[in-house]
Amino acid sequence: MLRWKRVEISAGALLLGAALYYLDEQGVLLMAFCACALHELGHWLVIRALGGRVTALRITCVGAEMRLSARCPLGYWQQIAAALAGPAVNLLAARMAVGLGTEGAYCFAGLNLALAAFNLLQIGRASCRERVYQLV
Repeated sequence: MLRWKRVEISAGALLLGAALYYLDEQGVLLMAFCACALHELGHWLVIRALGGRVTALRITCVGAEMRLSARCPLGYWQQIAAALAGPAVNLLAARMAVGLGTEGAYCFAGLNLALAAFNLLQIGRASCRERVYQLV
């Protein structure tokens, strides 16, 4: 486990990143990293806007997890908004990338769409899918 301030990166994430970097001849890994960073930034911005506080970010080989401060809890609807913020940013980034009309932009758009879909459809204890089902 690699730790730097409030960020933890698991050994699996480091190994996966190294393997993908080694195999990446097209430069897709950098675009995927940017899509992931935008996704997490979307969550973080909404959490901060709603008065929450992120105490730690843990990166694993299957995604990232933000731990929130118990001193600044989010309400039910605020949790839903925070959960949907990441995929919303990815959908917005995909739409903007498609507008550029280049091959690299289409690749970036596809990565953002895949990340949004993965996040919305995943099965986990705090997944967007559960938040949407709770909403309905």
